[in-house]
Amino acid sequence: MTPSPRHFGSPCTPLFGWLYPAVAGGSMGAIICGPLGQEMTHTYRTQQALAAELASRGLPTLRFDYAGCGDSADPGDDTVVDGAVGAWQGSIEAAIEHLRQCTGVACVALIGIRAGALIAAAVAAGRPDVACLVAVAPHIAGRGLLREWRAMEATSALRAQRDDGALEVAGALYSAATCAQLEQMALVELSWPPDKPVLAIEREDLPSATRWLDHLRKDGCALTHQRHNGIDAMLQEPHRQVVPATMLQNIAEWLQALRPAGTSAPNVQPVDTETPSAWTVVAPGVREQVQFLIERQVTLFSIVSEPVSPARGMATLILSNTGGVHHIGGHRLYVQLARHLAARGHRVLRLDLSGLGDSAPREGEPADVVYGRRAVDDLALALRQASTRWPDGVPQLMGLCAGAYHALRLAVNQPGAAQCLVVNPLVYHWHEDMTLDGVEGHVQAAYYRGKWRRWKSWRRLLSGRSDWSALRTVVEHHAQRLLAKLGSGGKDDPAPADDLVRDLRVAADHETRMRFLFSPGEPGWPALQAQAGQVLEPLMQSGALSVDHLTGADHTMSTAAARDALLAWAERVVAEPSNAAPTSAPDHKPALSPTSPSLTSRSPH
Repeated sequence: MTPSPRHFGSPCTPLFGWLYPAVAGGSMGAIICGPLGQEMTHTYRTQQALAAELASRGLPTLRFDYAGCGDSADPGDDTVVDGAVGAWQGSIEAAIEHLRQCTGVACVALIGIRAGALIAAAVAAGRPDVACLVAVAPHIAGRGLLREWRAMEATSALRAQRDDGALEVAGALYSAATCAQLEQMALVELSWPPDKPVLAIEREDLPSATRWLDHLRKDGCALTHQRHNGIDAMLQEPHRQVVPATMLQNIAEWLQALRPAGTSAPNVQPVDTETPSAWTVVAPGVREQVQFLIERQVTLFSIVSEPVSPARGMATLILSNTGGVHHIGGHRLYVQLARHLAARGHRVLRLDLSGLGDSAPREGEPADVVYGRRAVDDLALALRQASTRWPDGVPQLMGLCAGAYHALRLAVNQPGAAQCLVVNPLVYHWHEDMTLDGVEGHVQAAYYRGKWRRWKSWRRLLSGRSDWSALRTVVEHHAQRLLAKLGSGGKDDPAPADDLVRDLRVAADHETRMRFLFSPGEPGWPALQAQAGQVLEPLMQSGALSVDHLTGADHTMSTAAARDALLAWAERVVAEPSNAAPTSAPDHKPALSPTSPSLTSRSPH
């Protein structure tokens, strides 16, 4: 049976998840409790595969987003003061109730991945309808989790200076109260029921749960301990992560053996992709709806955010995937952006291109390809259907990184969009022989190029607080370029044959206004100047193009302050009339201020 997307839980804080019904449902189901922060997006494909595997073996399964995470609604402001751990555990409780209600199962298995195991364990220990726990590479104590996060924060290229005691790491923000709650959590402190089996899976090369496993054995728990070598690959960036198929099969087989006799009475309706789901209020004045965009053999998944009381003539903004991240965007940026704009009277469609997120690949095409051959066709489909469903709307396109590239290519390929918001594009033309590693090396090199003369940068390096993996990428990138240059007799790579001047003129002729935004050190800005410098000034004077720079931000807007500044920029440009000419400020470089990002318009030279 096809998995079914849905909102569930409290109307005040609705959660979002996917229910995978079992063809022949048993009396036990499964709840997948994912990790936190960037590990949630990194393991997204693995969670999908695990849910499908379990359902195929007779275990109806629900994978979902905690409150304040993914597509779920944000909890109230009191979680900043009281901490979010209770809201996360309450999300698991709501998921259990929803699965039981929809499928008729008598009990559930909780499957916690990384921090998800730490959060889920207390729920599992205290509920009689939780039959067992599966812990995948678990954090066994909040203190260790915080230590890992603080190490990541200390070596990040752009550190957020906060005075409220909160911890901001890898694009996720945890309040001081949440950190204090995590500090007190430890699996060895739980009183574990001896009749509740546990499957603990550790990394083959990095076992870390020894104390907890000894504690379980002492309590007489029916413990199964496994080690797998695919966990590290599972935690890589979305476009690099590898689903650990053997580990998922082992989990399914272990749960199958525990499943009680009997069958459930499923109450799950078949998925109707032709009819949009009901609207759900997810924030004050904002409602959301799942919509499948279907054309011939292609089905694309999307979530639409709009005002509770839509008005005629409002903007309809289509967001294209940030790299391989699903429709929530890197650091949940697209969710924040969609709800922010919807609260201000606009409609936003968060789209998964084919083969990414929750959209299946087109026939004959691979999945998880960031610069897919048919990505522009997918965006064109979304633009057509948006124009049909909301004919009074003002269609606009937006994307970051690869999403920016695809949005700009569609603006060049055809008319129909009033504006195209292009944020931190890495390239303007993509070819089959190009690689993401090469492009990312170029980005890292551009970022560090301006830092090697600064004593502060050397001090961070010598004290061990710099990101050595990023520096290694830069060195490797320069080495490859040097070898290529020596191999060509000392000549640089030839200039690309692609004509960006022509492309920008064509988009302008389509009456699509192009709005570029760059973070400091982005290679897309000098590339734009080099490849299209002769046409930038005329297009800016005519109002067809503008360029803004956002100081204090990195490529993916990994700090809350940078994301807030991006939201303010998007709010302004989405609302502006498409024929209003931008004002250019003198071409000066503002000082970098990590805690106070600011916008500056730029001239083309």
